[in-house]
Amino acid sequence: MECEFILSYINGSHLIKEEYAEILEQHLVICSTCQELYEIMGDLPSIEEDLFSIEMKARILAKVFEEDHPTS
Repeated sequence: MECEFILSYINGSHLIKEEYAEILEQHLVICSTCQELYEIMGDLPSIEEDLFSIEMKARILAKVFEEDHPTS
């Protein structure tokens, strides 16, 4: 049953009560599937931040160039 809640735990969900978080931490020690998921998910925030930064930079530059060269 713990496996179905591991994503919420990894993502830091505030919906998981502190007592249940302790159970999930213990489960993570013994479940190789959840350990692998934990490792994979641990890399996602940095990937997401990189993508967000690239997309944000592109939108900002597009807006700046749009203001420099109005189409109407």
